Amino acid sequence: MTPPLASLGALTLDPFTASGIRELYVIRNHPTVRPFMARSGVIAYRQHAAWAREKLVGATDIALWLVRPAPGARAIGFTQLRFNAARDTGEIGVIFREPETHRLPAALSTAITLHLLFTHFGCGRVDSYVIPGHEAAIAYNQAWGTRIVETDKPGMVKLSMSREECFANANYRKVMARVSRRLVVAGAGVAA
Repeated sequence: MTPPLASLGALTLDPFTASGIRELYVIRNHPTVRPFMARSGVIAYRQHAAWAREKLVGATDIALWLVRPAPGARAIGFTQLRFNAARDTGEIGVIFREPETHRLPAALSTAITLHLLFTHFGCGRVDSYVIPGHEAAIAYNQAWGTRIVETDKPGMVKLSMSREECFANANYRKVMARVSRRLVVAGAGVAA
């Protein structure tokens, strides 16, 4: 699946392609990201590249974006949606290197990715999985309206919310009210 390009002013959610494998590697192995990954060690580039080519490039169940502070700039993070078999639920992932530095781009990217999930891909529910003990990530997810539910992935905390819960969430509404007129979504995967 090729997800749509999304931009908000200079901030760009650039659909992931094979040309972004190295940038994704740099983000995933950044010292501020690694401790919160399911596998927290440094991954060798060859191993990462082989995995990305096999699992991400051309995947039909994943939409992945590299987040850039300006078109053509080095990626500072990525957002991801992994769809279930029925394509009615998406699992969201929002990962930024140096999250304290990139707080606003992370919040905007989260809102845009939720918008794409519910509006453009037509899903009715979003799930998120967090490593136990990563309280900042759990609180961040809850601030967007998710709540902890029984997990189906051992060793992970599962958070979930419906489209209606998201659209009623004060943070989502606040961000989208400010950006919806400037948000541009174009390209593959855009629903009419």
